[in-house]
Order: sequence, then C-alpha cells, then structure tokens
Amino acid sequence: MIRVGTCGFCEGRGKYYRDFDAVEVQQTFYRILREKTLKRWRKEAPEGFTFSIKAFQGAEDI
Repeated sequence: MIRVGTCGFCEGRGKYYRDFDAVEVQQTFYRILREKTLKRWRKEAPEGFTFSIKAFQGAEDI
C-alpha cells in the first residue's frame, strides 16, 4: 500500500486529514512531544490515517 503525505502539516490539520492519508512528524526528531498532543492528533485524524514518527536524536533520558 502506498500512503501519500508530507513532512509536517503543510496546512491546517483538519484540511490536511482530508487531503492526505499520512504525515511524517519531524518535530519528534528534535524534541519529545507530550503524550497529550499525540493522543489529540490521533483522536482528530480519520481512521486509517498514518503518522510516521521520526526517532528522537537526543541522548537525554526518556
């Protein structure tokens, strides 16, 4: 299966979810996002939407 998306939300999330079926979340490479934020995105997104999360580059304890 091929998923189409961009690196980051290039427009408002509501419109983005209608236009694409995947997103690469680049912010997670630079900082650890709050669980609350990720849960909100999951709840907002339509069923079957794919979030590709970049691995955190930092060495701090998680």
